[in-house]
Amino acid sequence: DVVSLNSQLIDLDLAANGSEATLVFIPTKQFDGVQLSLNSGLVGVLTSINFNYAQRSITAPEVSSATASSCMGSSAVLSVNNPKPNTVYKWYQGNVYQAGKDGATFLTDATLTAGNYDFFVSATGNNGCETAKVKVVVTITPPPAAPLPTTTNPIATCINSPVTLSVQPVAGIIYSWYSAATGGSLLVSNSSSFTTNTNLLPGTYTYYVEAQTGSNCTNATRTPVTITVNQNSLASDIQVAGNINLCSVSTTVLTASSLTVANPKFTWYSDASLINVVNVGATFSTAQITSNTTYYITVSGDGRCANLIGNAATVNVVINPVAVATDINVSGTTTLCAGSSATLVASSSVPNAIFTWYSDAALTSVAFSGASFTTPILTVGTTYYVTIKGDGKCENTSATAKAVTVTINPLSNANDINISGTLSVCKNS
Repeated sequence: DVVSLNSQLIDLDLAANGSEATLVFIPTKQFDGVQLSLNSGLVGVLTSINFNYAQRSITAPEVSSATASSCMGSSAVLSVNNPKPNTVYKWYQGNVYQAGKDGATFLTDATLTAGNYDFFVSATGNNGCETAKVKVVVTITPPPAAPLPTTTNPIATCINSPVTLSVQPVAGIIYSWYSAATGGSLLVSNSSSFTTNTNLLPGTYTYYVEAQTGSNCTNATRTPVTITVNQNSLASDIQVAGNINLCSVSTTVLTASSLTVANPKFTWYSDASLINVVNVGATFSTAQITSNTTYYITVSGDGRCANLIGNAATVNVVINPVAVATDINVSGTTTLCAGSSATLVASSSVPNAIFTWYSDAALTSVAFSGASFTTPILTVGTTYYVTIKGDGKCENTSATAKAVTVTINPLSNANDINISGTLSVCKNS
């Protein structure tokens, strides 16, 4: 491999006073010897030249980057560009040689704490000569703090009611939401909040939030955020008590209760679409009811959402007509002799009829309750007033009660008898 002094591969340094010179060049082929020859031009300048020695030099390593970074708990990867054959690359942390880690690629210790560290690499050839060290600065970044859920996050929601969950944002931190504590599906990235799906079925759902710094360091454990989707109540969860059969334009008091919903909260509506709220609470005192009216009741409570449209409980308040005398039939003997009692039996086509017998027309003195009434011993004619109430009928008023009169005939006496005939006769006549 012939090299001329005018080649760019040669570096010729003449020492002071012209006493020494150093010639450095990069061979293009393998070689096993060196020969120095002078051309005619140099002979005229140099009267003599001594060749002292030839030495093979190793090129200092070229690192892929003079800086590197990693997160706490992970290793930074350092490497040499275009590593040469038959060359050993040695790595140092500061001045400490990292024994057993020679090579063109080097991994820093994963236990390094946060901070900046100086690493060095050198090259050693077959002749045992080691080059100058090349520096690489490694920065170890601490992980971000685990995300903190927002204190206002809801803990429960209802079917078809998505909610937004969030964490407290920190400047410079990126948040990602996942379906699992490790791995799982990425639900949303670069957001401190997440909105649940609309079609979630009743149950408990947990989402996991991961924090990431600008240097791609993440917190060790994802933060769980939980939401419960409650089922809706049904009409069968509500019982209603109170007078639902009115006899005139009036008000009534209705009371709702539940055996299946803990800590129930009741809402009363006047429409099936559950828009017009007329009362909130278990007890409802209605406004004046002038016609048959239906109310719709929903309930919510621990682990339960309010009834949906079509599943509310209903209560029908009905204004029933007042019974009249013709609604009652009375059988029994109504003409008696003095000192006797009568048995009067009332009947009606009104379902579940309840009869009440009064001794006065004002219906203030009850003589008997029931269908079959046996009067006390009667000595004079007496009138009783019977009323009825039942399904779809209100009790008669004093004006419409049925009057039943028992006629009492007096007992005969001696004066009621006339005797005719001979009252005086002879013996043996």
